[in-house]
Amino acid sequence: MDQPYGSLQVSEVSSAQLVEPILSSSDKPRKSLSDLKGVVIRQVSQWADLAQFAGLPIELANKYKISELPLHVDGAAKHPLDPDRWQPNDGDLDSLPPRAIFAEESNPFLRGLLVCCGGLNARPLKMHYSTNGDREPSHTLHKPCRLGGLCCCPWETTLRRTSDGKVVGRTKENFTGYPKRCFQLCCLGTSYTDVFLGESNDPSWTLRSSVGLCCGRVNNCCGSTCFRDDLVNDIMIGGDTSYGTDPEATIQKTFARSGSGCCGGRVACCRAMQKFSNYIVEFPKDATEEERLLLISAVLAQDYQLYEKQGGDK
Repeated sequence: MDQPYGSLQVSEVSSAQLVEPILSSSDKPRKSLSDLKGVVIRQVSQWADLAQFAGLPIELANKYKISELPLHVDGAAKHPLDPDRWQPNDGDLDSLPPRAIFAEESNPFLRGLLVCCGGLNARPLKMHYSTNGDREPSHTLHKPCRLGGLCCCPWETTLRRTSDGKVVGRTKENFTGYPKRCFQLCCLGTSYTDVFLGESNDPSWTLRSSVGLCCGRVNNCCGSTCFRDDLVNDIMIGGDTSYGTDPEATIQKTFARSGSGCCGGRVACCRAMQKFSNYIVEFPKDATEEERLLLISAVLAQDYQLYEKQGGDK
């Protein structure tokens, strides 16, 4: 089933063709990730998911468009109300040319079941990463089914090169010190995800995410909604899980209004209801090419963990 997305066409196809409708060989990226100050990650709108409001157990596989951060943008916001932050609207993000795509491959019958039963965001899946002009994915992100650190089963993903299966790195929810992490997640709404390069057990970077509460480094209450456009999460030096430390870089999750009025426009409101995310990711200056790709995969891992539909309400 094809769904329109601006000039893009979104469809559920074989893994070898997952990105072909979105990426064009004429738009090959001119810069490596190590040359970019950041990227924009936009979850592709797939309006067939709206059938869930009619009680139908339909959930399409997710796709995320990766675009270069525009030249006039210095980076992600440091604070949800940063006066100098970039505040793109829906059209701004829709018009950004894709440099790469992360496309989900998962069992459609399992997705339909979990829409009804719950646990939809915990589904096992693969995410295929392809840059413009590549018919075959260059990397694959493997996400097994995990229940989360609260259940002593932390979320984790592994990024592998498609050509030889070599592990590029992995991400894992940091739940070291169980009582402390339980308090931080349940009472303060703060989650930590470690990013490991290769087979190392020492994290290179740690993502600190505050889920819509006012208790973190910044006040993210009602962030990335029509009530407040942005929320800001942090990229820390690996293993740094202190509560008030200043970040090395930030991740801005933005609402991206499509019109005026209290609801922010029809398209933006519908995207928010379906939990279609928009991220502005600033890379730490010292991050390598592979670490930057791992940071993108970590943002997607946290998107499933914290912001994706969970099902179970049909």
